[in-house]
Amino acid sequence: MALRTPVPPLCFLHPPGPCGFGFTPRITIPCPNTPCAWGRPQARGLQPRSSRAPAPPAPPGPPAAASRRGPLVPHHSRTEMRGLPGQGSPTRGRRAPAPCPLPRSPQPSPVPRHRLPPRGSARPRAPPTTAPGAAAAPRPARPLRVSARGGAGLPGPGPVPVPGRPPHRTELYEDPPSACWPIVYSPEYNITFVGLEKLHPFDAGKWGKVINFLKEEKLIADDLIVRAREAADEDLLVVHTRRYLNKLKWSFVVATITEIPPVAFLPNFLVQRKVLKPLRTQTGGTIMAGKLAVDRGWAINVGGGFHHCSSDKGGGFCAYADITLAIKFLFERVQGVSKATIIDLDAHQGNGHERDFMDDHRVYIMDAYNRYIYPGDGDAKRAIKRKVELEWGIEDTEYLQKVHTHVEGALNELKPDIIVYNAGTDILDGDPLGGLAISPQGIVKRDEIVFKAARSRRIPILMVTSGGYQKRTARIIADSILNLHNLGLIDKELARSGVRNRKVEQMIRDAAKDLSNLSLQ
Repeated sequence: MALRTPVPPLCFLHPPGPCGFGFTPRITIPCPNTPCAWGRPQARGLQPRSSRAPAPPAPPGPPAAASRRGPLVPHHSRTEMRGLPGQGSPTRGRRAPAPCPLPRSPQPSPVPRHRLPPRGSARPRAPPTTAPGAAAAPRPARPLRVSARGGAGLPGPGPVPVPGRPPHRTELYEDPPSACWPIVYSPEYNITFVGLEKLHPFDAGKWGKVINFLKEEKLIADDLIVRAREAADEDLLVVHTRRYLNKLKWSFVVATITEIPPVAFLPNFLVQRKVLKPLRTQTGGTIMAGKLAVDRGWAINVGGGFHHCSSDKGGGFCAYADITLAIKFLFERVQGVSKATIIDLDAHQGNGHERDFMDDHRVYIMDAYNRYIYPGDGDAKRAIKRKVELEWGIEDTEYLQKVHTHVEGALNELKPDIIVYNAGTDILDGDPLGGLAISPQGIVKRDEIVFKAARSRRIPILMVTSGGYQKRTARIIADSILNLHNLGLIDKELARSGVRNRKVEQMIRDAAKDLSNLSLQ
């Protein structure tokens, strides 16, 4: 049967059209440089349907502009495309495809923006905005991005402050009355809530007991101590991330940190008021005591010492990184304080501040701890400059000798502008978590060694009380403070400028003789 019209080959740009057998072929063959007959390809060797009519002529009118895609032609109806009898719909139309492949335009196309000039060629520069010979305006400094654990070029934890931006306003650095002792405390330190605090071996009321013992000895009075203030969110964000502070709004997270499971079932507003607010107040007390130590030569926060908490993780009854916060506040706000030494003599490793100051060479960390107990943080140990790992059941003689040797070595290796002394009493013999066997007299002597080393070098020292899981630790802390006062190592009038104190110097010489005799034995 002869074909009425020549059948063009298939075009790969369009789907195949209907054939004479009532079905649509699904094979396309690229066509040569010829356009499709009806705007649609036809199957090779098959004639079109007899009912198909040619496209009606275009209505008269002004000639349309030339198009690369060709003139508008009628669009075949869907029934016709399926091989059913029907006529093309003249109401819907589209452009017929141009010959394939399309001819290139004689005009050069613009160069895309993402393409750069070839290597070695000079880039086109914008015309200068200043007059010839005039000094160009300096380019504004690019602000540093705030990161959660310090930024590039600036070590340390917490958000990196933008250069030139002053620190936020805080109530923690307001000067207390000069008549007060640099001893920081608040009745809000103590945690009491329907007996839940008794589910943890930590004595959550020892801080108030220490103050009561000192009052009984007539050393201090309520109007002679510095009342601690609660650290606000803006203060905590100097080190902590916003994400971590939001986590503390979940009671389950606080129960995990404090190791008191029933806390997970309490409404969070009660957890904030009864558990976290006392810890925030102790954290504020440590920050306040840092400035007092610089101003007066020494300071003691009766609470604090949360050395297991870092900028983005808490644990071990430590929800806020008060040691890191105190040091960061001093670096940012107190002129002349650029180096710090942490002497951590708690029975546990201080992995919190170690993680915070991992790459900060301004902070020297000495840590003496029981190597077999919590937390066993191997990554954090890389931040320790002087590591003293203790064995189970170590006693006074060996322990005090190690403390004296390494404290002197640490301060000789780097003379800091501030010493942060974490004086945990969980080294006491019989402590359920410490695993050491130091007597109460050994703890008093340990504190004496550290304060004498600081006073002999005229370095301000901040002491925090940290861990201690027995009822008698409060009495031992009070006895140690009384001993320091009796030796003249702490006094209300003691200033950093430091007039030589003959009594202190004589005590230092006597202590050196005693320790030398102890080492010979």
